[in-house]
Amino acid sequence: MRSRPHVLTAALLLTVLALPVMAQTPLPAAPGQARPVPPPDPRLVAAQQVFEALPEAERKAIQQDLGFATTFNGAALGTFGTLTFNGIQNFQRENALAVDGILTPPARQLLATKARTARTALKFAVLDDQRSGVKIGIPQSIFTKREPNATGGSRWQSTDGKATLDTSTLAVGGETLQQQYDKAIVSSNPARKVTYKLLRPDFFVVAGETPTGKFYRRMTLGGDGVIRGFAVGYDKTMASDMDRLVISVANSFEPFPAAIAPSTAQRPPPVPAVPLVQAPATPRERLASGLVLDGGHVLTSEAGVKDCRMITAGPRKLVARVVASDGTLGLSLLKTDGLARAGAVLSMGGAVRADSALTMVGQAWSGAAPGGIFAEAIAVGTNRIAAPLQPGSAGAALFDGSGALAGIVVDDPGARRQVAGVVPAARYRFATADEIGAFLQKNSITLARSDQAKAAGSVAAARRDSVVALICGL
Repeated sequence: MRSRPHVLTAALLLTVLALPVMAQTPLPAAPGQARPVPPPDPRLVAAQQVFEALPEAERKAIQQDLGFATTFNGAALGTFGTLTFNGIQNFQRENALAVDGILTPPARQLLATKARTARTALKFAVLDDQRSGVKIGIPQSIFTKREPNATGGSRWQSTDGKATLDTSTLAVGGETLQQQYDKAIVSSNPARKVTYKLLRPDFFVVAGETPTGKFYRRMTLGGDGVIRGFAVGYDKTMASDMDRLVISVANSFEPFPAAIAPSTAQRPPPVPAVPLVQAPATPRERLASGLVLDGGHVLTSEAGVKDCRMITAGPRKLVARVVASDGTLGLSLLKTDGLARAGAVLSMGGAVRADSALTMVGQAWSGAAPGGIFAEAIAVGTNRIAAPLQPGSAGAALFDGSGALAGIVVDDPGARRQVAGVVPAARYRFATADEIGAFLQKNSITLARSDQAKAAGSVAAARRDSVVALICGL
């Protein structure tokens, strides 16, 4: 395996990256002042337009190839951002090509060839695991032994036993995804440290380390109630290679493949002609989240709905209008016709203490389909959280252990990059329960107090229908 610069995965080494990421996060604007929005880089916008004109399968293939042929450490989601832009530019620099972030057909073929060479050296192939039903990429030069395991899947192991990869499946009627998650983050070993955890309605990721090793686990819930996943564990002496390979394994993972087909991991993907597209001057829409209240009102972040030509709310995309805003608090109140509050009755929480664990519930749109965003947030002050927020999280609701409203995220995370399918944590400001209560009272809306403790998973389940996606047309 050829030597490369050591690439740290945020999912596996968040304790190392958390402080730098937070330190580089711009401070929120002073109360009452709008945060300046830097103009988009015209080179990045142009490269994005060319990239997004390609078929989805080709976009993902490019990102997968970048992971083998360069130091690119992003998830192969087919979406374009700074990480993909920089990855393509690095590949162009390494190969004495024009550095503009746009792959010409010859450059794309060169990338495919170099990635194929790296895959061949690793004996990396996407295999069908008949026991668990998943498809997953295995670097067989490292994982030389394979045998059935006790979790309904297969175990791959290195010759010296220092690296192990397990697949697993859990039938309907067994433990729930929440129970699996709770077990994954708790250990009787005091030296075991969870450095990253993310829970969503249909999957979770837990990563961490021990004094001598590292681990990464991902479990996904299927539509039929079956849970499938994989886990990787390896000695820290292998980190320089395995940190990068875990990303490639995660990018290849298909928990519920539509059909079993021959592996194409070692064939170069087709290279279509790259169209030339004129880049738009500005984005056309912004995503945000909103908490639905009685009377068709929606509470959200002012940053999420500011300067919108039109705002739509919920899966039916009902037109909403701003009826009140407070720039100091960063809150806005919308009004819609036909949008009714759903889910459990909302109540108001108390003051948030530092180090308190909160449950964040938001909504975002992926293509044309809405999807819930769930994450755990840790209070780092009375009105700041550390959390892996994604685009669309401005206006997301924070709930305390009782399920009561503890805050509304008022900072817009903008376009966050994903690493190995997860987003690193950063710091964000939120409007407190007292601030929200005062703002709503000015608009003749009152929420009661509550102090009945509940589990975090129960909080997310009870509140998921109370939060809707907002689309701001610019």
